[in-house]
Amino acid sequence: MANNANTLRFLTNQALATGSQTPTDLLLPVFGGEVIAAFEEANQFLPLVNYKQITEGKDVKYPAVWKIGSEYHEAGTELLGMDVDTKEYTISLDDRPLVAHFEVDDIDTSMAHFDIRNELALECGREMARQMDRKVGCLLVNAARVTADTGTNSFPIGGNDYATADGFSDFSAANGNTERDGAALVEAMASISQAMDEKDVPANERACVVRVGLYYALRRLGLPYYDGSVVNAAAGGIWGRSDLGIKGPNANATQGYQVPIDVFGTPVYASNHIPTTNITTGPAKYQGDFTKTMGVMFHKSAIGVVQMAGITTETMRDVRRQSDFMVAKMLMGGGALRPYCAYEISAA
Repeated sequence: MANNANTLRFLTNQALATGSQTPTDLLLPVFGGEVIAAFEEANQFLPLVNYKQITEGKDVKYPAVWKIGSEYHEAGTELLGMDVDTKEYTISLDDRPLVAHFEVDDIDTSMAHFDIRNELALECGREMARQMDRKVGCLLVNAARVTADTGTNSFPIGGNDYATADGFSDFSAANGNTERDGAALVEAMASISQAMDEKDVPANERACVVRVGLYYALRRLGLPYYDGSVVNAAAGGIWGRSDLGIKGPNANATQGYQVPIDVFGTPVYASNHIPTTNITTGPAKYQGDFTKTMGVMFHKSAIGVVQMAGITTETMRDVRRQSDFMVAKMLMGGGALRPYCAYEISAA
């Protein structure tokens, strides 16, 4: 009589009926977790804007209210209530989802010296994060380009494009990567901060996201330099420039561009996902000529982003091909809520 080993098939979901169980039933939760973790780690724009998840439907309604007045109360006068401007914005999901997918062969998986599925799952999550960031970046810049309002209300009109044509220094290189460009960014942010203050945009929850080269130009601004005989200790760069309203993040330059730099109370981030090309395909809300876009400064309420049930994943065992097919998908949408809370920073 043979002594057969009782091999534990720990990936089989025994909650399923007999006959429908497979040895890879439990791959989905692991794969999904890896994708979601990579998405949350890699995404940069999403925490800075008005973001909601929904589980059904297509549209999300956002109310907006603008300034109620006040008056002195006279003795014996009845209070009847005062007028206040109100609006309602509708943010809709895109028509179709973004999808990242791959298929792995059994033999390739077993012979590989690393976890193929884990690496590909991480890449799926990073791709979803990149696409989300790029789309949110387009929405922010397009919100800043809104220059008119509709209806009879007192809401301010949209933000402006801060470039040479508006009286601000242009950026000297395609990536804006010189100290001159860093100084131009400080000047632009000062003017934008003033414009926001004049429109009563709240000072908290503002942010500025720029191209990576421009971020490092800002970070180098005022760094000590050596002229051959003496070290000129001009305080600045990663140590800050108090005379320019800049607070450096810390003295460790190796921490990279995930560390924001405070300029006039607004954190400045860097992103490779600022739109920089002329986008003419896809949904109209993400289209535009962004070839001169250097960054965008905004308040959290400038746009709304909605996502259907976050990142979802699926896996399928293909016995005929002896492989596993895996899919990560995302359905999202967005639009302008308060366009006057977003300002584009661009080259001339």
